[in-house]
Formats: sequence, C-alpha cells, structure tokens
Amino acid sequence: MLLTTSRKPSQRTRSFCQRLKKAMGCPYINRGKMNIQEILQKTIEHKESTLAIVSEKHGNPSKVTFYNTRGEEIGYMTISVAIPKNLKTRPTKKIKGPIENIRLLKGLIPFEEGAGWDFWLVKPAHGKYNMIMELYHEKKPTGFKIFIKRIHLED
Repeated sequence: MLLTTSRKPSQRTRSFCQRLKKAMGCPYINRGKMNIQEILQKTIEHKESTLAIVSEKHGNPSKVTFYNTRGEEIGYMTISVAIPKNLKTRPTKKIKGPIENIRLLKGLIPFEEGAGWDFWLVKPAHGKYNMIMELYHEKKPTGFKIFIKRIHLED
C-alpha cells in the first residue's frame, strides 16, 4: 500500500501519515502537485498494489480512500485519529480482533492475521464509531488509534 494525502494537507494530516507509515512499514510520498495518474505511477514503481489517499476535514484526517493500480476506487474508511507525539514501534501488518472486523479491513489494507510483540488490535466501539484500531508495541498500547466510523467496499 502506498500512502499519500489529498492536496494541501494540514500538519496534523501529514503527521498522521508519517506515523501510519512508521507503524505499517508502507511507503509514503508527499503529494505536492501530483495528479492521481502520477501518484498511481508511483504506486506501480514502488511495486505496491494499493494506493491510499488520506483526506481531511477542518485540518484533521477524516477519510482514507483506497484505489487499485488501474485507478479504480476499491473502498474507503471514514475515520478520526489519536496521534501520539513519540511513537515507539516497529512496522507491523499483524492484526487481531473480531473476525468480521478483520475481514472488512483486509478488503482495504494488506493485513496479516495473528499477533506477535507488535500488532494492531481491532475492538468494537459504541456511539458514532463502529470499531477502533489501536497499535500495540511489545504487547503494550502505543496511544496510536484510528477510530473507524464507516468502512465501504466497492462491489
């Protein structure tokens, strides 16, 4: 998965992308003035199969839209985030939690089921969020959380 932002991102959105890059071990590119076709070309050059574009609302990350290398939207997540200042972790794509939630997320993000010392824990949520993804480092929470309001997969 190649990660980038929408045009003219806020500092908070750039920080979120940098932390997500570090946490997942995926490449991140600064968008600059690149259009979608140029970004898709970078996705292919990085040998990635998915492009994730982080959009914002009022300066905060609010949506991640996923595309395949043909430029077709494969789905999106509407989100809110908690970003720790000092993130201590190693890159991981390990995930654990309720199977129905993991299945939805794996439709968008190349996660591997199971857990080790570092992993993402998916928990059901209440209220305006459907689930919460929290990053763990050495089996301890890091404070890096993605609150997921909605996941939509294209048919």
